[in-house]
Amino acid sequence: MLIKIVVIIIVVLGTIYYLDASKLFSFDADHVEKRWNGIYKFTGENEIDLLILGNSKTYCGINPKTMSSRLGLNTFVLATPNGSLTQCYYNLREALTICKPKMVAVEVTTLNSSTMADKEGSGKSFLYKDFDARRNIYEKVITTPQWFDIEEYAFAWSTSIRNHNFLFTNTEQIKKNKEKEEIINNKLYLGRYVRFTSGIEDSILNKYKSDGPSVSGDSLTISDEQLNSLQLLIDLLEDNNIQPVFFTIPVYKEHIKNYNTRYEILLNLIEQEYGYELFDFQQFYQEDMLTANCFENTYGNQHMTYLGSLIVTYSLSDSIQNSNNSNELPNRKDDQLWHNIFYGEESYFYNNPMILGNKVLFVQNEIITENCTIKEVGIVQEEKVQIIMAKIAKSSILENEKEDLEVQIIVDAQIKGKPKRIQVNLPFNKYHKPGENYIYSIPAKDVEFIKILQAKVVNTKLSAPTISKP
Repeated sequence: MLIKIVVIIIVVLGTIYYLDASKLFSFDADHVEKRWNGIYKFTGENEIDLLILGNSKTYCGINPKTMSSRLGLNTFVLATPNGSLTQCYYNLREALTICKPKMVAVEVTTLNSSTMADKEGSGKSFLYKDFDARRNIYEKVITTPQWFDIEEYAFAWSTSIRNHNFLFTNTEQIKKNKEKEEIINNKLYLGRYVRFTSGIEDSILNKYKSDGPSVSGDSLTISDEQLNSLQLLIDLLEDNNIQPVFFTIPVYKEHIKNYNTRYEILLNLIEQEYGYELFDFQQFYQEDMLTANCFENTYGNQHMTYLGSLIVTYSLSDSIQNSNNSNELPNRKDDQLWHNIFYGEESYFYNNPMILGNKVLFVQNEIITENCTIKEVGIVQEEKVQIIMAKIAKSSILENEKEDLEVQIIVDAQIKGKPKRIQVNLPFNKYHKPGENYIYSIPAKDVEFIKILQAKVVNTKLSAPTISKP
């Protein structure tokens, strides 16, 4: 009888293992799984210098390719939807089994009033996905009792047990899983998830006017569980000689009131109690930059748009570069292998020289004008976008005039294969802020430069960039 029971158990467990391994009862891969796959793939061949932890605000709000290109680092965003600092801590434990960054930056909306026991609905679903995507068995065993109640253990460990109802409710997904072939994706992935591309519309702006802010800083408390996790996280980083920094992804200025209350709590906790730096972009809100088009069109839980994320990414990059411990970080811009990884990736040419190649279609250097020298003018291919770009050294022009200037060039070119002499007007690009240069740029399509005949920098305020005949 005992033997039969053992055999039955082995058969049942073997069947569950086979079904889990085949992913027959899995949903389609999403960005949570992609992020864990990405960090394991990247660290298989490269080091991570800066690891960023957080929640959905973080992977929508920070561009790791932009930050890497700006600072000369390998940056990865390991964030999870609805993530708390407790999740950050246990995910960091697993990350440290495959990499040892010099610095870890933690987004502090993870320091909230929640506990793991609070998670339900979509929050519980995201938690299962995060747990599923992790690979280190030992760390998952350690994590299980911290994330789940005992009756949830089987659901956490087995997609087949958790999603067996697909047999009755989602047979199409089972069919897709049977037919699905593994797709090998060699694109560089560093944890970013572009979710919102347009900003707050009038209907939401009017709701702020009629109903007031959605959130009050007075109500943003921190649970004992999150405080304990903060201590565990800092201890783990200190034991591994890794420098922690903390930062805040902002929401729209009308979205929150009394934020100073929240800021004082964070400041006392992080800088005064623990002695680490806090870069709070909500408290020090950039009103001239963080306009309504930088934020998701919602009155509730709010994330950044792509444009907003560029502003915060450069701000965080500058804060880290100017921080007390920036000398702990390497600068890989002298390493050709690093350039090979990031060449042509998002933001690379804004922050690195344009050198003629398969992603730089044209470049002309050191163009002397009447009032300054244009460092570079070129046409670059960045992922799916072609860009005409000019760079002027910050030391060449007055800082308070940069946005009023426009680079105007007359070019012998080909447009859709036909030769033309054209004038190109390049306005100031306020979203990209490399360390040494100001950027003037517009998107381009079907334009091939042959030779720049004339260039000047003028102080004007055109309503829109143009490509036109002179």
